[in-house]
Amino acid sequence: MKVKIFLAVTAAAIIFSLAFVGFSLYDHDPIFKEGPPPSFGNEIGTINPETAHQLEFLFNGSGIPSMALGILVGDELVWAKGYGHQPDLSTVYMIGSIDKTMIATSILQLAEQGLLKLDDDINDYLPFPVRHPDYPDLAITIQMLLTHTSGLPHDVPGTGSILGSDGPMVRWELKNHRNFSALYRYLFPPSENKLAGIFSLDSDDQPDFWLSKPGRNYQYSNTAFLLFLNMIIEKVSGLSHVEYIIENIFDSLDMENTSFEAADFPRDQIAVAYEDFGEGGASDLPITGMTASGKIRSNLIDLSKFLLVHMNEGSLGDTQIMTPESTALMHEQHKALTIQDFPPMYLTGVGLGWFLWENGYQGHGGAVPGYYAKMVFNEGEGVPYGIVMLMTYGCSKTPCDLDWFNEYFVGIRELLFEEAKSLASEQVK
Repeated sequence: MKVKIFLAVTAAAIIFSLAFVGFSLYDHDPIFKEGPPPSFGNEIGTINPETAHQLEFLFNGSGIPSMALGILVGDELVWAKGYGHQPDLSTVYMIGSIDKTMIATSILQLAEQGLLKLDDDINDYLPFPVRHPDYPDLAITIQMLLTHTSGLPHDVPGTGSILGSDGPMVRWELKNHRNFSALYRYLFPPSENKLAGIFSLDSDDQPDFWLSKPGRNYQYSNTAFLLFLNMIIEKVSGLSHVEYIIENIFDSLDMENTSFEAADFPRDQIAVAYEDFGEGGASDLPITGMTASGKIRSNLIDLSKFLLVHMNEGSLGDTQIMTPESTALMHEQHKALTIQDFPPMYLTGVGLGWFLWENGYQGHGGAVPGYYAKMVFNEGEGVPYGIVMLMTYGCSKTPCDLDWFNEYFVGIRELLFEEAKSLASEQVK
């Protein structure tokens, strides 16, 4: 008993000490890029005046501090506008899980080069074996990871800072929620040996996180993408997944205002994170945020370039980053679904790091503390059309207000869909 008490007291003392270490190490902002941010103006192109008026009306009633909206038709961004406190279209927002579409695009690129196959066992590429303990003889394939059907949960306990918060966000968690576990995970990221232990068939934790038989059921999984698919990219390409995505997506598409690091931008170019905590909300959320999921920042113009690639068989102008066949395979339904997504819009299926919604819409969304993002397109009738939405109004640290999302986010989204469809119809004529 005395030994247990001693160990408990020692552990508490260590954690208490680490808290002060965390504050001393992360009590200042990162060093941002010097100089003023670039200016692209706050509007490109024109739309129906009535639509523009209704969008302005909804934005003014929404409480969203900053927002950028865009409409894409055919192979170009035909309209974009910034709203609120940071309306310049150079403003960058965190895009959350839209990064999964970039991971999936990277995997398809590597498959095109013959460096991997989608039906390969992931154990052919990982530094330690991974098997569902109830189905130890069943291979988990790369395609299962891409379609969220591997049997892995959203996040696996113990993976720590692989899927967690960065220093400023940890400090915010400590200040506002006394979340010492976040500090511990940040200061002691899991080693390869620890990860191997978590996924070992001998682990006591296995029954606690594994879900259905691999290949059977859909379960959205950060772990599948941000841990395992990134490991596969690194093993096959010989680059870190960050380096690979920068070289083969950002640089290829001239996405000059997109980065994994907040410090690559002047501070004033970064949209200030916001969530509604009541009594005026809170804008003290850190603008750095995450170590993995959603770490990417982009602006409306750059993210539109990436969506245009998916709208146009893997190409943007003369630049092709995926073959038409790979693009079609990524967008194809690999698992049928009937799920009401958030914000409300029914999911009908899942592709490869890609979602299919009712009425022919497809794409991906993303949410991290203080930010929400969406990119969606429709193949249309002869001319594809799409929308991009970026905003500083999240609900990762506060309860999501469904009434708000139904009135404002869905209202804005539907206006954009209608206008984009109308503009595409005019081109068909």
